[in-house]
Amino acid sequence: MLVGPSGCGKTTFVSIISAMLKADSGECLVLGKELNKLSTEEKNYFRSYSIGFVFQSFNLLPALTALENVAVPLLIQGVKRTTAIKEAKTMLNTVGLGSRIHALSGELSGGEKQRVAIARALIHKPKFGLPPF
Repeated sequence: MLVGPSGCGKTTFVSIISAMLKADSGECLVLGKELNKLSTEEKNYFRSYSIGFVFQSFNLLPALTALENVAVPLLIQGVKRTTAIKEAKTMLNTVGLGSRIHALSGELSGGEKQRVAIARALIHKPKFGLPPF
C-alpha cells in the first residue's frame, strides 16, 4: 500500500515504476529492468506480464460482464478465450464473486467493482505486488 498526502508524488511514483512515465533523472530499476532504457514495446510487455493495476475508479469496461472484464488481461496476452474465461471464473470465485460473473459493471456494488478490479489485476499472476495466496 502506498499512502501519503495529496500532491506528495504517489501517482508519479507508481507511474514511473510501472513504466507509464519516464523519470526526469536517475535510474528506475524494477524486477531487474532499467525502465528508462526500454523501448515502448518492451514497456508494454513489462506492464502486461509484470504489473497488476487496480485503478482508483476501477476502470471496468461497462459493456462487459465481470467475467469478461477479468479475462481481458489474458486475452491481451494472447491466451485462448476458453482458457481465459476458465481462469477468470476461478479468480472471481477466489474473490467471492462467483455468483456475479454475468453481471455488468453497472449492476455491481462499489465493493463488487473493487473485487472485480482486484481479480483483473491478479489474473495474469503479475510478478510485482502479488500477494501470497
